[in-house]
Amino acid sequence: MMQKSREIDDFRTFMDVESIVKEIVGSSPTMTKTTPLAKVPSYDSYEFEFKNVSFKYPRADKYALKDLNLKIKAGERLAVVGLNGAGKSTFIKLMLRLYEPTEGQILLNGVDISTYDIDSYYGIFSPVFQDVNLFAFTFAENISMRALENTDFSLAQKFTKDAGLGEKLESLPNGLNTQLLKIIYDDGIDMSGGEKQKLALARALYKNSPVVILDEPTSALDAIAESKLYEEFDKLIGGKTAVYISHRLSSTQFCNNVAMFMEGKMIEYGTHDSLMAANGEYAKMFNIQSQYYIEEDSDSEQIFEILRQGLQTIHRRSHGLLEFMKNYRKVALVAQPVLAEMSAAQLIEPLLPLAAQHLILGAGDSHGLVQRRLHLTPPGAVQGGVAADDGKPCGEGVENNF
Repeated sequence: MMQKSREIDDFRTFMDVESIVKEIVGSSPTMTKTTPLAKVPSYDSYEFEFKNVSFKYPRADKYALKDLNLKIKAGERLAVVGLNGAGKSTFIKLMLRLYEPTEGQILLNGVDISTYDIDSYYGIFSPVFQDVNLFAFTFAENISMRALENTDFSLAQKFTKDAGLGEKLESLPNGLNTQLLKIIYDDGIDMSGGEKQKLALARALYKNSPVVILDEPTSALDAIAESKLYEEFDKLIGGKTAVYISHRLSSTQFCNNVAMFMEGKMIEYGTHDSLMAANGEYAKMFNIQSQYYIEEDSDSEQIFEILRQGLQTIHRRSHGLLEFMKNYRKVALVAQPVLAEMSAAQLIEPLLPLAAQHLILGAGDSHGLVQRRLHLTPPGAVQGGVAADDGKPCGEGVENNF
């Protein structure tokens, strides 16, 4: 009895979706109607259209999303990008009917989505969000979100592996029957942030709904791992309609179209290539980010060239010594494996002309000062008469400068 009570308590917040939505955005007309609403027909394809859609939180003066007009064609891959607070997640919550528009209409195959039964409408989506909840059930139940007796173990195992959790599954003491969390069982297994996000991808694959939504679900992964996982996931969902949200633009190139949001408005729309050619905000953001994302199998010459370009970018954007050094260190640490194999002269050479323009170097101590400022020394380089053969950062006391 106590075990069942704990299970129900742990699962309660998942089931109480409607009350949470009401608390956030207030009661909506579609949630308070007593007359039954129509169920979403089983279409062969699903096309969405936003017509003059705006949204404002209750008691807020500023719109979170304003005058959005956008069509998502059936089977399309749409990337939604922008900085934090641009309106990306608000757009997704409106599409999912977690929020209702303050103004305008959202249409599904030409029909206003507010005319559909909410549970039936939820059923057409497989959403994956950044924040993932685990429940004190078995691993299999956390994938299927169904009772154990109603879970297809072969599908749960397949989609777990497809989502990149094959090794994790093999390491679990009881495989798919392993209990998660320690709420009920002391030997329950917890998962890292990246593993939770992969588990959420497996849930989406298992649900097998016709429309897939990914709202920055892989933020706990590094940029390269995220890009590869997105591309693999995209292959697995076949011809479904899909919307991918990410602030990392390396994950957008396989999509049919890109919608760039800024300050609550969609400011650019088109293919990746057309937006790069337009040289607008999307292109600027992509070019800046590309300086920092380096493939693991890139050769030294390619990585060093990316580093040099990154230095040029941060030089233009830095004000004063401290900011310049902080930004340089971010770029340098990304390329650490290759930089560690370079001589001190190779490492510092591209920095000297730029650093000199910030009036930070004296003629007699250029290499040593920059190395100490960066708290980074390659193998064999001499610091204070001692060779650093392990390639680890050195320069005691310097870390407080960053």
